[in-house]
Amino acid sequence: MISRRFADSHICGVKKCLCTKWNSGSSICFDSYLLGFGILKAKGSIPLVARMLHRTIHLFRKELRLHDNPVLLAALESSEALYPVYILDTAFLTSSMHIGALRWNFLLQSLEDLHKNLGKLGSCLLVIQGQYELVLRDHIQKWNITQVTLDAEMEPFYKEMEANIQRLGAELGFEVLSLVSHSLYNTQRILDLNGGSPPLTYKRFLHILSLLGDPEVPVRNLTAEDFQRCRAPDPGLAECYRVPLPVDLKISPESLSPWRGGETEGLQRLEQHLTDQGWVTSFTKPRTIPNSLLPSTTGLSPYFSMGCLSVRTFFYRLSNIYAQAKHHSLPPVSLQGQLLWREFFYTVASATPNFTQMAGNPICLQICWYKDAERLHKWKTVFEELLLDADYSINAGNWMWLSASAFFHQYTRIFCPVRFGKRTDPQGDYIRKYLPILKNFPSKYIYEPWTASEEEQKQAGCIIGQDYPFPMVNHKEASDHNLQLMKQVREEQHRTVQLTRGERCCSTNIPCAVAHRLSSGTWALGLGFGCFSRMLFHVGYEHHEQLFWLLLKCCPKFKNKSVTLFFLPSPLGASSCLLQKCFPKTGSSPPALTPQPQAGCVCLQGAEISEALPMPLVNHPYLHPYLSLLP
Repeated sequence: MISRRFADSHICGVKKCLCTKWNSGSSICFDSYLLGFGILKAKGSIPLVARMLHRTIHLFRKELRLHDNPVLLAALESSEALYPVYILDTAFLTSSMHIGALRWNFLLQSLEDLHKNLGKLGSCLLVIQGQYELVLRDHIQKWNITQVTLDAEMEPFYKEMEANIQRLGAELGFEVLSLVSHSLYNTQRILDLNGGSPPLTYKRFLHILSLLGDPEVPVRNLTAEDFQRCRAPDPGLAECYRVPLPVDLKISPESLSPWRGGETEGLQRLEQHLTDQGWVTSFTKPRTIPNSLLPSTTGLSPYFSMGCLSVRTFFYRLSNIYAQAKHHSLPPVSLQGQLLWREFFYTVASATPNFTQMAGNPICLQICWYKDAERLHKWKTVFEELLLDADYSINAGNWMWLSASAFFHQYTRIFCPVRFGKRTDPQGDYIRKYLPILKNFPSKYIYEPWTASEEEQKQAGCIIGQDYPFPMVNHKEASDHNLQLMKQVREEQHRTVQLTRGERCCSTNIPCAVAHRLSSGTWALGLGFGCFSRMLFHVGYEHHEQLFWLLLKCCPKFKNKSVTLFFLPSPLGASSCLLQKCFPKTGSSPPALTPQPQAGCVCLQGAEISEALPMPLVNHPYLHPYLSLLP
């Protein structure tokens, strides 16, 4: 019995020599084996009788879509009969992901949409309820299954599930094929290039990606012809294993959301956003407002989390738009940059024990929290069970970031819920909609209703302490107290702090020049103080010829390359202008220097810049929002 795991591979249309490991541990490379499965296409047709065809269960887990689904495509190419299956293991889902009513409804809607889309191609989705291993054991024997295909995931509970399926395959004699498609890259490849451990800073992570190159392109769309080559499940099975209704799972039908689940809805929302190419090219994360009534981001995260949308499809659609634009925002604040942050957290989470917890998490500060069960319960009833886009890696990564427990280290930056609300939503429209008990308070009290007089509270129809609770803490006192504790903890656990802090390529008072390769294939060049990926200070347009020479000095590989340079016209100008130019061939070689790659960049420092480009550097407040995004 062969156990196969092909990851980050072009399944169709690209001929690659893939390695398959036998149980004995020896490995063998051969195209003919894959040709037999139809995974690689030969110029001549292969007689049907010569193909080694399987009876396959394709197990949907998180990739609830038909577009860019490489493992489903591989299953269709290698099978004579295909059973598309989703195992609804409620005990597994609730224990692993703390899934709440909102997400249950979104999941059921996504399954129903997947069933309809499969029906249009001549197949159906079989939703089987029960413990996944028992369900598989029963139906593998009932349907004479010889292969199980599934999407490869990085969460520990999904990894354990796949390992159990592999063991079941060894016992019952079926093959297992899993492929990565929930992330841009196979996280294992990133770990391997980083010496077997995850890159713990965003700079280091981007450097590893620069070695890997661009992500795999999405595979082709599935067609009715793909499914016609495989025997579909009997019609009676679809009725027997239909998508359950919320009431069947005792889920409140009132727990609905404006975000309807499913690939169809996700693709429609994606197209709506990509139609506004100006918004796409100018998007920067610091300008988004978390308490706006309408999302100032894409609102696509639930669809990525459930796998209704392909992140690779989104990445390359963005690349196409960027390539046609005269200028566009750059990582880490651009839309593509947000996908790379997602990838960063996925990578770190895939190889960090207890990533979603503090205890036993080697990269997280260990803080002695005071214990108060009642206050903890009040505080946490806004959390994972209620999130529509809950994600194992992103949730935990962002909480560690926001709490300065890891990744982000400006722990003195503390958000006050009162001042932040007043600044971003002074009329309190968000509060009035989602906390209607407070909607009648004047704007000056909407964020601090407890400061209103008793008469004013009566006029608003809300008595604090009776209709709405008093504050749990005094924000100023709690902030000052916790700030001192964090300072102490960081001093005591200095080594843990340094794990995700890393070293800067140069101190912030030393000028440096950096070239960064864009997704379009051109290079962006900047000059400033500190690392370019942290400090986006630029020089004036009039110095562009000197910049070309400086770039040549940085690294010979930039000769004859297309280069994109972004400048501020003057210290007072907020707009950027774009210059593209190709390097002329030079007769002399650039001086031998030792560039310092950081986050996929080439960095030149200090006196080397002064020698090549003696000019003042320009800072501009327009760029200030970028500075806080990277450690």
